[in-house]
Amino acid sequence: MNNRSDMSRFLTLWTLEMLSSIGSGLTVFALTAYVFTNTGRAGSSSTILLVSFLPSFLIRPFAGVLADRFNRLNIMIFGNAASAAVMALLLIPSGGTLGTDITSYSALAGISLLGGVMNPAYKASVSDLVPPSLYSRAAGMNQMVSGAPLLLSPFAAGFMMAHWSIKTILITDIISFLIAASGISVLAQAGVSTPARSPERKPISRELSEGLNEIRKKDGIGTLVILISGILFFTGLIQALLGPMVLSFTSVEQLGVIQSLCATGILLGAVLSGWIGGHLSLRCQLTGALVLAGLAYSLMGLQETAVMVLVPGFFFFLALPSINTAAEVLIRNNTESSAQGRVWAFVGFLTFTGTLLAFGSAGFLSDRVFIPLLMPGGSLAPSLGKIFGTGPGRGIAALFSLSGAGVCLLALRVYRSSSIKKLELTESFGQEGVLYDL
Repeated sequence: MNNRSDMSRFLTLWTLEMLSSIGSGLTVFALTAYVFTNTGRAGSSSTILLVSFLPSFLIRPFAGVLADRFNRLNIMIFGNAASAAVMALLLIPSGGTLGTDITSYSALAGISLLGGVMNPAYKASVSDLVPPSLYSRAAGMNQMVSGAPLLLSPFAAGFMMAHWSIKTILITDIISFLIAASGISVLAQAGVSTPARSPERKPISRELSEGLNEIRKKDGIGTLVILISGILFFTGLIQALLGPMVLSFTSVEQLGVIQSLCATGILLGAVLSGWIGGHLSLRCQLTGALVLAGLAYSLMGLQETAVMVLVPGFFFFLALPSINTAAEVLIRNNTESSAQGRVWAFVGFLTFTGTLLAFGSAGFLSDRVFIPLLMPGGSLAPSLGKIFGTGPGRGIAALFSLSGAGVCLLALRVYRSSSIKKLELTESFGQEGVLYDL
């Protein structure tokens, strides 16, 4: 295989996926900020995240079967083109408030569903386009795709919302989908192929069970999946509530800048995770990164200043690549490569139950529990109010501090887990995958 030629093909696909990811991030950021600004309720904006996530979550196991049965480039072409068509529904007046009407929810759910179909196909296509010697480089680049909606989209969306209407952002997203579909079509026409792993057609129920059995072969993988699900619950709370907390004391444009600067930690973290991987065991790497993330989480928003969000937020995102890389390699080294699409679809499905629970409960926890407790006159205002202050965003800051302690407890569980320790003793199967999509 010509490594340079193969990597250039993957680089083209990666660029198109990055563009599509940034476009989707623009829409999600803009709609959540727009809805919160108009309703004043964190629950309303977290509903946007839930609708944008749930269909993708539910379809993933079946999408993994599709990725192992059909040409993966064709799946991505269809998914991007259909996403552009569905996104256009948001531009049609429906008589309701954009972001809270049935048309908005339907469009977001449709795009989420199509994204869930495309995701396993893209991840599995790495082994079709990249030689094994370049898997690590491709994995690092894919982390940038996952981080793009956090790193670039908030900054761009905040600027665009300050100068143009939200419909301009939606049109930009539509264009990004169309460019991705067109570019992947050119790859397909140029003879780049991502065929199914196995030409044998089995009942879908059997293929799903085979993917699940790959995960269940070793106790440590199941333990790791449960722990990562817990981590993603706490991370999901940040995704849902950071915006409402920051918007309680600053503007949408400033929120975009803060989120983007926080997410720059992902870039440095990706570099550090590669260096750390050669000096620490994967279990120690995972534990240390979780401790850093937990401590940063607990300080996020302790005061109503941009600095007290930006600095802890940067260190939180700095830890994410090391968490992702360590967990990814532990699972990759202990699973067969022949069922790649199904395995990573199931890993995503199982671990993202944590994100689902976070998006589903964030509105209740903030609007009904923590915010009232730390409003002036609230039950905890005389006590915790001395630490966090009182007001609309202070309850969310207290929830973040409690969540940070939860992440540190997960770190302790990882370090003491004998089943996870055993995973490090296994020889690698040479499989590549990514656990989280930020």
